[in-house]
Amino acid sequence: MALTEILPQHPLGISEYDLLLLLQNQPYQLFSSDGMQDPLILFQRHFILFNALYQLKDKWHQEQTASVDIVVTHIRYLPFTAGQEGLLQTDNLRSYYLDWRNFTDTDKADVEALIESFWDLMAGDHKPLPSSEESIKNAFNCLLINEFTDFTQVKIQYRKLLHQHHPDKGGNTQKSQEIKAAYHLLKVYFNSR
Repeated sequence: MALTEILPQHPLGISEYDLLLLLQNQPYQLFSSDGMQDPLILFQRHFILFNALYQLKDKWHQEQTASVDIVVTHIRYLPFTAGQEGLLQTDNLRSYYLDWRNFTDTDKADVEALIESFWDLMAGDHKPLPSSEESIKNAFNCLLINEFTDFTQVKIQYRKLLHQHHPDKGGNTQKSQEIKAAYHLLKVYFNSR
């Protein structure tokens, strides 16, 4: 496996970007060089890489041979050190990247919404989502669906309305933002049930 060769060669760590570049070039050529500009393809590469990293980390831990420190900005090979099993904490990122539904269920609109929310957060525009019953009811109303639906229907309606109201399609920026906020609130709501 390419990662078992590359990671030990970088004892101080390697960035995700540099690791992706190595994996797309000789001798590995695991990724084509034409997808670094498309947000969905970039997300898919990121997901595949992190899935492989978490699988490798689990394998090395089970074999007690090594470990991997996995952070987007810094991926580092570490020698194995025995720990106490009782002190292990739940790793939500590990759970996310090992669940292939997160790969298959994420489309271009989802990736664009993630990128936009990231830049909003960087600009200081992050507003915590309210979680009252009234705000949930308002989110359903904003997406023009009833409360007795499933998340698949929420996602379908979100995409339809976002396409209809997106500023690039002649829609209204404020309405587009309301639709995104309603969708993200309902996503949290359904994930917490």
